[in-house]
Amino acid sequence: YCSAEVTITNLLDLPAVRGLVLNTRDVSERKTLEAKLTHQAFHDPLTDLPNRAAFRIHLDHALDGEGERRIAVLFLDLDDFKAVNDTLGHDIGDKLLAAVGARIASTLRPGDTVARLGGDEFAVLLKSMEDEHIATRVAERITRQFIAPFGIGGKKITVHASIGIAGLVSGQEAAEELIRNADVAMYIAKTKGKARYIEYDATLAGAALHLMELEADMPHALAEKQFVLDYQPVVWLESGAIHSAEALLRWNHPERGLLAAPDFTAVAERSGMIVELGRWAVQQAARDARRWQVRYPSTPPMAISVNLYGRQLQRPELVSEVVDAVDAAGLDPQSLILELAESVLTDHHQPLGPVLQELRQRGFRLALDNFGVGYSSLGRLRDLPVDILKMDRSFVAGIGQGVTDGAILRAIIGIANSLGLMTIAEGVERPEQLAALNGMGCHAGQGFYLSKTVDFEGMEALLASCIQSSSGRQLPPAWRQTA
Repeated sequence: YCSAEVTITNLLDLPAVRGLVLNTRDVSERKTLEAKLTHQAFHDPLTDLPNRAAFRIHLDHALDGEGERRIAVLFLDLDDFKAVNDTLGHDIGDKLLAAVGARIASTLRPGDTVARLGGDEFAVLLKSMEDEHIATRVAERITRQFIAPFGIGGKKITVHASIGIAGLVSGQEAAEELIRNADVAMYIAKTKGKARYIEYDATLAGAALHLMELEADMPHALAEKQFVLDYQPVVWLESGAIHSAEALLRWNHPERGLLAAPDFTAVAERSGMIVELGRWAVQQAARDARRWQVRYPSTPPMAISVNLYGRQLQRPELVSEVVDAVDAAGLDPQSLILELAESVLTDHHQPLGPVLQELRQRGFRLALDNFGVGYSSLGRLRDLPVDILKMDRSFVAGIGQGVTDGAILRAIIGIANSLGLMTIAEGVERPEQLAALNGMGCHAGQGFYLSKTVDFEGMEALLASCIQSSSGRQLPPAWRQTA
């Protein structure tokens, strides 16, 4: 069949004709073009999913027609998607977005809608929900769909999503309000560790506003030198001598007071500011380490450890930036320990092994932080390019309260020692923990029982009060008692 445009002209009064004249024109090509233009207006060209405008129409219709039936909006944002474009290229990134859209669609019920809102953001409209838990079950299914890597261009790419859920609360919410509420919940999910979903409630709006304000304040804060480093010593359990000190990032916010790293690093990761913050922290830690080595010499020299964040490790400039930092400070690379969270090794799209191996070849030591709370198994330890294993405080807290944590710690310490790794226990807060860890063969510890966290001046005072011995600068007994 074809599409035709018909014009009827009444010529009954014309003696020469005395009839109706039909003019027919084939407009199939025009109709096909109009259909294509309509489709393009309401569909995303990359994924062929409905776009933001179409999603808004679907949502408006649902709000007008659902009556008492439940509806919900899910707002999805891919975690660290920029790293895919930066490391693998935009062509791979575009193909990944199309695959993500198809995978999300495969989890939905008939009648539900998934749309690409733009960038790496997707939205889902759930209609006619029989109960209030359907939205969380769908979010859980979508989250599980991201466990398996995507095969794109011969590469296996792992990507996760943060999801915000918003349903009708008062029954009077407008479409934009539902989308905004889901967006707020997604923002909170991302700052709580990503790869998770959170349901919106009224309390989240204030929390999201707080985080957004921190994000807006951050560039000025770095320029105005509001960020500082506090330090916590890491102590040899056998001798009580200081092995190193961990540099802990703090924000001396003019209105909110002194903020610890967990209060703002997730926001910095989301915005990308973590790259500049991390670079500054490495530079400052190197300068502080060299200053203390000159003023308070010991054998071996005291080292400083500083955290590296996921976005830093994705950048090809990282190695040269760290090398430049120690060169500028006049510090031996062996005196700068680079800490990375266990989850960093599993959450990124490109293998980090080559970067970490190059850092080690340049003389830097690498420490795996918070071991035991991420995804690494004991069997993987031999494959990880690290020199130091820092065991999470949750295991240390359980010492003396049950056999499980003690058995796990013994296993971790035993395997680490057999692989030639140094072991550090985090969160040592009681004397019985110190004694038990020492008995298990743990090398060093960190926690309030050994030393509290101090600012730069406090660290100088601590080092000045230490007792010089053949094993290094030992903490004075009085300091340990007041910790």
